[in-house]
Amino acid sequence: MRIVYSVQHTWSALTLSLAFVLTGCGQTSTPQNQFVTDEEVTNSKAADAPTGPLSMNEFDSRVTTAAGELPSLSPAKTKPADSEAPLSEEAQEDLADAEDSDAAESPEEVAEPKEGTPEFKLRQMALLNAAPVDLIRQPIKDKPGEFEEIELTPEQADAEQLRRWHMMVKLGAQVISETKDHPEQEQLFNNGVYYLMEARKELALEGEADQAQLLSDDADALYRRDKTSFAAIESALRLVQLTQIQAEEAGRQEPQRAATFAKQSRLFAEKFPQETNRTAMYLLAAGRLCEQVGLVEDATTCFTTIEEKYPDTPFRESTEGVLRRLRLQGEKLTEFAGSTVEGGYISIDQFAGHPVLIVFWASNSQTFLNDLPLIQSAENKYGKSGLMVVGVNLDREQLAVDRFVEQHSLAWHNIFFSDVQSRGVRNPIARHYGVTLVPTYWLVNASGVVTAAPLDLKQLDALLSKTPVKAASLKKPATVK
Repeated sequence: MRIVYSVQHTWSALTLSLAFVLTGCGQTSTPQNQFVTDEEVTNSKAADAPTGPLSMNEFDSRVTTAAGELPSLSPAKTKPADSEAPLSEEAQEDLADAEDSDAAESPEEVAEPKEGTPEFKLRQMALLNAAPVDLIRQPIKDKPGEFEEIELTPEQADAEQLRRWHMMVKLGAQVISETKDHPEQEQLFNNGVYYLMEARKELALEGEADQAQLLSDDADALYRRDKTSFAAIESALRLVQLTQIQAEEAGRQEPQRAATFAKQSRLFAEKFPQETNRTAMYLLAAGRLCEQVGLVEDATTCFTTIEEKYPDTPFRESTEGVLRRLRLQGEKLTEFAGSTVEGGYISIDQFAGHPVLIVFWASNSQTFLNDLPLIQSAENKYGKSGLMVVGVNLDREQLAVDRFVEQHSLAWHNIFFSDVQSRGVRNPIARHYGVTLVPTYWLVNASGVVTAAPLDLKQLDALLSKTPVKAASLKKPATVK
């Protein structure tokens, strides 16, 4: 296929920010660790999401924004599927009646907006957003009304996507400017805001720092215009989403990104207290990410905010477990017991007088496999001094556990439940303490007090050498069956 491509760089840079466009407008309107993936710990739609211009499934698949409608695009007529048996006469008559009814209603539905109007520009943005980015339609020379499809290379498709986002920024700003002073056009205004903010977010993710700043400025301007409006909420939400994606991509290399995400989530909570479910969801995501990159204080703040301000959301249960775990350090571990792979039963009080290394693991975790030599080295070095290792396995299948234990000669006790509904992240201990990442390590001293949760295995030797166990206190714990 002939490749024809031409990216037009004819859009002009927007020199006026949305804050200027809205001046005077006062109308109101309504890794290292591995996630355990056998179940979604939280998978809830935001029941109180505001109405807005578009339906949207967000990046993490847990955000749902309720929708109004764009100016209607002409729906394609659906034809009955081919079938070995022809339609009956009665069915053919019903189909004909339906088509006649559609035809009678179609003039109003398919009316094209006038060129240059906000409706027309929104139609352009909808088409830019929906059309495949790796194909373009180009007029055929000397054949008016006929087009050919041109397939783009990946590089050309990337450039075409950038062109579309920039065009959506331009058109979105125009729609906002043309509708801002007309309350009856609030829905069109909201559509323009949606497209503008989404395009700015995507361009910022492509490295255009000025778009990130403009997104922030726009969100502030819309909040000043009407702090309860769809436009204010959605623009602020795009800023939260931008910082979330940047934080997840940066990971441990730039932990400050996670702190920024947490800050934006807390600001969203302060500005929009009515957005309970969505706020709690982003605070939960920010807390988990902060904890993963080692920002325990930021994580605790996010989880505590959910506990105190959003107790009636579906995210409270997950938060309770996480906070219980984050508050373990320096406390005596009392709630820790379960059945073992061998069919026995153990509890933490059986290990009194012994330091205990607790290992949350799964057989498919490469990080845990890489960590095994460190654990086994500690076992060999401190086992005679009383160190015990207890595993909490988060696999779903016992066969996988048995194979791993045998293959790697794991001699320690492993808590694993015979009831399949108590496996994986449904493991009662994992749920009680909000553990969804493997491997996770804790260290409990000989007095039963948690000295590190989480524990960096590189610090294990130093911690154990500082707290030797007296030989008189040593007693091999019994396994109750």
